[in-house]
Amino acid sequence: MYSSVIPPAISDTITSIQSTGIEAYQRFMKAFGKLAVPVFLSALLSSPGHAATLAEFRVTDAQGRYTQAAYIGGGRVSLQNQDDPSGTELLYDSRKDNVFLIEHADRTYSELDRTTIKSLAEQAAGVRETISGNTTPEQQQQIAGMLESIGLQGLVKPADQSRSRVVRTSEMRNVSGHACNVVRVFRNDQLNTVMCVARRDALKLPDADYQVLESMLSFGSYVAGHASDILGDFGATLPKIDPAEIDGLPIAVTDLDDGVTVVLQRLLHAPDGAGGPVLPRGYSRTTLPGLW
Repeated sequence: MYSSVIPPAISDTITSIQSTGIEAYQRFMKAFGKLAVPVFLSALLSSPGHAATLAEFRVTDAQGRYTQAAYIGGGRVSLQNQDDPSGTELLYDSRKDNVFLIEHADRTYSELDRTTIKSLAEQAAGVRETISGNTTPEQQQQIAGMLESIGLQGLVKPADQSRSRVVRTSEMRNVSGHACNVVRVFRNDQLNTVMCVARRDALKLPDADYQVLESMLSFGSYVAGHASDILGDFGATLPKIDPAEIDGLPIAVTDLDDGVTVVLQRLLHAPDGAGGPVLPRGYSRTTLPGLW
């Protein structure tokens, strides 16, 4: 009979994870997972006066309905809940291909790039392997309980091996005056996401803004490909979408797993007077910790 006592090395690993300040990653993953539906065509910003393009989305989820404002300009995309201006903001910079996690409440920001995301995913895989190879099912249940408080109980489960398949259809819809094609995303042959994708000519976006949003879509696809398990652990999902597969930008998305719906309400263009969204002045930079 195996002992139900968790091996000291595993216990030390769990304690290390619990003390790393993982809350920052939780905020990023939850925000990115929820916003990544409009992240494909959106962003947050500190000052709307800087925007070259303004996109407003109606977001409906388990908590209710709210408006998500997106500001695009100067090679950057900024996204924040209009009802919570003092909350967490995501700022994507296409020139650096990174995301800034901005905490307005404590006037700090952190930077996340592809290298950081890849490292986080590799660390999570290492934790999974360590737990699965050195503990019994009973011990894994105990570990899940220990990790539940920080939303990482999924680390005791096998890595997600599901595969996505994108199906472009000939079905056309009109979303807020913009023609779009229906695209369906299947996970393991189960319909997971339905989106309506608009091409550049239908959106009439400035070329520079359209390219920034394509770049952001590529970044979101990278996050989904390397950190989908972590997103799932934090209660968020993000479909892995290759921009070339859909030939456009999603302007309406329904995630059937999470019950989240995002629909473009309006799209406006304005002079890019100040160069687009920027990091707020006077904020302190913080370094996100490793997972363990």
